[in-house]
Order: sequence, then C-alpha cells, then structure tokens
Amino acid sequence: MALTGETVHRGGKLPYPGAKLEVCVSAAGYYIGYTDKDGLPWTRESGYFKVVGMASRALASGDWERR
Repeated sequence: MALTGETVHRGGKLPYPGAKLEVCVSAAGYYIGYTDKDGLPWTRESGYFKVVGMASRALASGDWERR
C-alpha cells in the first residue's frame, strides 16, 4: 500500500500543472502514472500490467484500481 501522499490520488503533488496520467514502464511491468517534464517517473498510480495493451486499455476506459 502506498504511503499517504506517495501518489497524486492520495494527496501527492502533480509533477507540473496540467500533467496527465500515462502508461509508463519499469522492469516490473507497465503501470499508469505520472512522469515529470523530462519523461522521468514521478508516481505509480496503479498496479502493474503484464503487457502495454492491457495498461493502455485500462487507462482509456478508466477501469483500473488506484493504489
């Protein structure tokens, strides 16, 4: 479970005004989160997805669980 303020959903700050959720990738898999203006990871708002298509569909539909 995320600590309070660790995610934007739980009170953390956006990396910059107008930042949008996007599909990100790490060694553990794909996830929905925010990146900073340089494209570096800022937060992981979702759990991990095995394939990029699953993460993309979840983001587009809004059907994903926030951490």
